[in-house]
Amino acid sequence: RDKTGMGVATEKHCEVRAHPPAGPHAMDDAAIDAELAIWESAQPPWERADPIWSLVAYRLARYALDNAKGDLRGAGLRVPADARDQLLRSSASVVANIGEGYSRPTPRDRAKFYAYAVGSAREAVAWYQSVDDRLPGGVATARIIVLTRVRRLLLGLIQRSGDAGLSASRGSGSVHRSSSPRAVFEWRRRRDSFRWAHGSDRLERSPEVSPPFSG
Repeated sequence: RDKTGMGVATEKHCEVRAHPPAGPHAMDDAAIDAELAIWESAQPPWERADPIWSLVAYRLARYALDNAKGDLRGAGLRVPADARDQLLRSSASVVANIGEGYSRPTPRDRAKFYAYAVGSAREAVAWYQSVDDRLPGGVATARIIVLTRVRRLLLGLIQRSGDAGLSASRGSGSVHRSSSPRAVFEWRRRRDSFRWAHGSDRLERSPEVSPPFSG
């Protein structure tokens, strides 16, 4: 189990599922896991010994970053410099924000950085779409599927962190006095409406949906 209190199986269990992509280059989770295992075996022992390595979302994000670097090296000058920079920056940002969030002490802080990572994953997807015609056939699609898996895992972690934050606040006696059942109900209603309108990756950045409890 990692410091978030959830093991790998639990992390996968709380993964937010989406409809699987269709087409000749579609990959299921088993295929992604098989490729990930091969990549993991080549990583240095010091990195695999880090506790954050137990987080599937982190390992997949690291794998996606290495893929992006390799794709751009192979593409050379076919990919414009600005697109290269943006794809690398957004891919690295996914890894960096997961690392930052994992190291935070409270569920709410972890959820905030995981939400930033979701936004960066969406951005990396957009940049892969922009250079699809500059890469070998099917490469961009395969990378987007991996990033989509990262995003699903992160959304599950965000949801779990939010639930843990509410429970921890109540258990520690640090609940704000406005945290009546009605206040919590209203917050959840606003949260769900915001998710529907804007997407979960912007949820933790909005003061309009701040939970009615501290922590």
